[in-house]
Amino acid sequence: MYNWLPKSRVKQLAMVKMWIDSFQTRGEKWEIPTIEVLELERLFNKAYLTLTKAMTCERTADTTEECQRAFKPLTEKMIHLKENYLKNPPISEEDLNLLLTPIPNEVEKEEGEAFLWSKKAYVDQMIKIMKQLS
Repeated sequence: MYNWLPKSRVKQLAMVKMWIDSFQTRGEKWEIPTIEVLELERLFNKAYLTLTKAMTCERTADTTEECQRAFKPLTEKMIHLKENYLKNPPISEEDLNLLLTPIPNEVEKEEGEAFLWSKKAYVDQMIKIMKQLS
């Protein structure tokens, strides 16, 4: 349905973090209201903490449901932002392509069943990879 939206939750978080960083530096130029950026950041933090918890403890139906509840509004906010602010000028096509660039597979390394990114350092590594692509 949304071919630009990563299917992996880890990749979604990497994309959202890149959006937040970009919006904080260029959001005014792109006419993205600060309240939208703050809401995206709040939803990112909630989803990040929820997924971190889910990946670092025994996975149950409750943790899965908690992740779904955290990611649903984050995904809806991403779609809202793209549909309302990332389609038209003042955002350039080059900037839009950067924001919608597929997240590389290196972001989603696995070790057995658990993701290695349970620490903030791994999320920072994802951001570093994305910045290298830009």
